[in-house]
Order: sequence, then structure tokens, then C-alpha cells
Amino acid sequence: MKRAFLSLVLLLATAALVPAQEVQRHGLVFEKWVRDTFFEGYKPASYTQRWDIPAATLGLPGVQGGWFALPDPALYAQYQARYQSTFNEPPHPISGLAYDGVAAIGALMKKAGPGPLSKQALTQGAGFVGVNGIFRLRADGTNERGLAIAQIQGGRAVVVDPAPRSFGGFGS
Repeated sequence: MKRAFLSLVLLLATAALVPAQEVQRHGLVFEKWVRDTFFEGYKPASYTQRWDIPAATLGLPGVQGGWFALPDPALYAQYQARYQSTFNEPPHPISGLAYDGVAAIGALMKKAGPGPLSKQALTQGAGFVGVNGIFRLRADGTNERGLAIAQIQGGRAVVVDPAPRSFGGFGS
């Protein structure tokens, strides 16, 4: 475990030195490394937060017409394609959260330069754009996400209100 922690510290310490085009690949590698190192490749069988996972849920008669929130489908589809092409397997459905966190820290380190990151930088009102859409960290330890609204129609999740692309100062 100590070796894994030291590897994580080294990875984060060198993140600011990584060229921008490498951040994407390193984020995918990092997510896989965390899963394999700490969770032994754990992939839960089902989820209860999204009605489209597992996909078979969409065909159930009781959910037809139901609305639910989900991350920006277009951004997540791009992430899925990159992950699949890199690792020849689909990403874990919540892996984008780890990817977004690492990408946000990398962007802040690049912007701020050497030294510790401030709470103000981490909780900036504009937030960050990630593979799941926009998100921001709040000073009270919570987070906000800009989610799309989908409705189940004919066994498919149809976006009826797209995810916002920015917070636009709201809630700052």
C-alpha cells in the first residue's frame, strides 16, 4: 500500500510537467491504475442512480415516461470512445468522476504553477468542464454538477433538456 501511495504522489507531482495533449491519456491510465490497485478491478453489477444503467432498465414498462438526470451524454460518449480505444474495454460507469478530478487538479497546477493549490482555486465559481459535463467544488465540501434531463421513451433515454455548458456565474 505504501508503494501505491508513493506512486500516486509521484504521479500527481509530475502532472504539471505533462504536456497538455498527454493529460487525457494519463487520466485514463490513472483511473485504470486506481481501480486495479485499490479495488482489484472491481466493477459492480448494477447502479441505482441512473435509469439507463443497466441498459435493460430502459425496457421495463414501469419506467416508460419517467424522467431522470444524467451527465452530458455527448461528452461522456467521447470519453468512452477514448477509453475503449486505449484499454480495449469500456470504462467503469463512474470512472469519469476520477478522471475529472485529476484533470481539474492538473489544470489548476498548470495555471497556478508550483506550490500548493488554494481553497479559492479549488472552489472557483466557474467550476470545471469534465467528461461528465460541468462541475464545481463548493467551500462546504459539497459539489454541483450540470446535468441533462432525460425521459425514457420507447425503451430509450431521450434528452429533453440538455446539460448546461457553464455555470454562467449562477450560484457563485
